[in-house]
Amino acid sequence: MGVDIRVGDSPKWSASSISVTEDATPLDPSEPFGGVRSVTLEVPEAVDAKSMMRQTVTVTDSARGTFSAVVTAVSGDRVNAKIDAHSRMSALVADRTAAPQVGTLESVFLYYFGLVGITTDILIDPDVADVPVIAPGWFGNVWEYVKKLCVAYQVEVSEVGTEIVVRAPRAFTLAREREVSFAWALDESELAQTVEAWFYPVAEITDALVVGNELSPVSNLGAGELHEFDVTLSASLSSVVQPVAADSVSFDETAASVYAVVDQYDVPVPAAEWVAGGGRVTVEISEDTRSLHVTVVGSQDRIRAPYRLTGYALSGYEYSTIRVIGTGVSLGRELYTLPASSSAAPEVGATVDNPFLGSWGHAHTVLRNAAATHGAGVIRINGAAGFAGEFGNLAGSRLLEDYAYYRVRSVSVSPSEVSYAAEADTTHADVDAVWDGYTVEEWDALWADRPIPEFDLRPLTPLSGDVVTPPAGLYPGSLTYPSSTTFPGA
Repeated sequence: MGVDIRVGDSPKWSASSISVTEDATPLDPSEPFGGVRSVTLEVPEAVDAKSMMRQTVTVTDSARGTFSAVVTAVSGDRVNAKIDAHSRMSALVADRTAAPQVGTLESVFLYYFGLVGITTDILIDPDVADVPVIAPGWFGNVWEYVKKLCVAYQVEVSEVGTEIVVRAPRAFTLAREREVSFAWALDESELAQTVEAWFYPVAEITDALVVGNELSPVSNLGAGELHEFDVTLSASLSSVVQPVAADSVSFDETAASVYAVVDQYDVPVPAAEWVAGGGRVTVEISEDTRSLHVTVVGSQDRIRAPYRLTGYALSGYEYSTIRVIGTGVSLGRELYTLPASSSAAPEVGATVDNPFLGSWGHAHTVLRNAAATHGAGVIRINGAAGFAGEFGNLAGSRLLEDYAYYRVRSVSVSPSEVSYAAEADTTHADVDAVWDGYTVEEWDALWADRPIPEFDLRPLTPLSGDVVTPPAGLYPGSLTYPSSTTFPGA
């Protein structure tokens, strides 16, 4: 197996040393792991290694395909040059402001990638592309929000060949060949009684009231005085209508962006007079899209100052006259708690805050992965073997080990082997495939008087025969599960 390297327009070399690291995007909302692909390699320094900075390096592995990355660091010792490079998805590790989105999983991913200039060679699997999405806006690291979107909709993002691929997880199963190392660990240090998640009920809004009479009235505004403040919204906005001056604004006004002013004598100031004197109110959507920055400037007419943006209800109650309408999504915030285990402490194992969880049902579905982590011992495995597989399809793939599935969190690829770290990932569908055709009563009879944790350790145990560890990587479909009324291993 050979690995050829091209840097920019320079000719190819056979790499004397190369390591490629890939991470899967997470499915457990309490596990925010996952980075972008990185590569470290050595080439002859005679080609002026210093000039390689920021160039594109193309790696061609005869067994695992081709990918490109951008050089981020170089060093040399007069003999060889060491090159560090990252995939083009590293552009996602940047802070941006995202407007709220109403569309599909495909349109939202394309929008987020576009925020950092990634607009070509993107493949959204048709099986997930048309899933409806209503997403609030945000400000922050694009890669972190992409991972949160993956968690919320249980998809993964990977770079395969020259394409960035969004797809359903668990598409690939690896068979280990020439295993050179293996280790496992069972950890119960993270056990907790519950896990919880904030979820954000959302709905599309168009020209809806986002600032109403609940705002505290602006008072004692001097002539020409500047007054600024922020208003937290129950919405995430993509656009807003600037308020205009009106002669008066009723308490129940909800249809327009307006405001009205009274002078020091509580006499309404005519809108034309206020504007002619330089008075104004402007609003600006903040970076997080969930608040407004409001600027008020008083009229230059000193005789009528100070001014107040206040109205009076029939009861004499004072209310703010500023009204603002906007477009985006309405946004609530509620907490959902899911039991994890009967452990005495701690009470809460993880608190998830994911803006893409739009309902308690959505939170419940995703939070089950966190409950599995904090409700039972976490089993992880790691090792090295001669895996076959294309770059981009190794991380996120699955292994079978001791009658349970594991999902690969990360891999480090060299020309001769793949080192991996994986965590337990057996699904209900996996168990159903093994126990197909059996009733709940039959299952209960087979597992009578056995603790559930014992089943959790090896959920794909055959229905009869001794519990013997299968050959590494053997796919369950190739095992035989004869019917029996005796417990496995009895």
